[in-house]
Amino acid sequence: MTSKLTPRQQELRQWLLDHDVTYPALGAALGLSLSRTKRLIRDEYISTDIHGRLCALGIPVELLPPALDKKRGPKPKVPRFPGLADAATTISPRQDENPATDEGSFA
Repeated sequence: MTSKLTPRQQELRQWLLDHDVTYPALGAALGLSLSRTKRLIRDEYISTDIHGRLCALGIPVELLPPALDKKRGPKPKVPRFPGLADAATTISPRQDENPATDEGSFA
């Protein structure tokens, strides 16, 4: 099975080999797992934090995937309560009057 690496990915791999940088050593320097470190080569984008740390280690910027911070997962939904159709209508938070919930009530 042959891996399909882009020219940038092949150059980055070769650069690591030429400089005796192993994946375990790179992962340890970045604080990442071995599998995540190996994926860095194939990723289309990497976080700005990891990109900066790789640059600080001396890896040429042109060999790295572009830095991009993107949020993961779906956006949280905003609840739409039918009884609160008017945006000006709000409900105050419930105020418990149970003395057992007061911090000073434990004697």
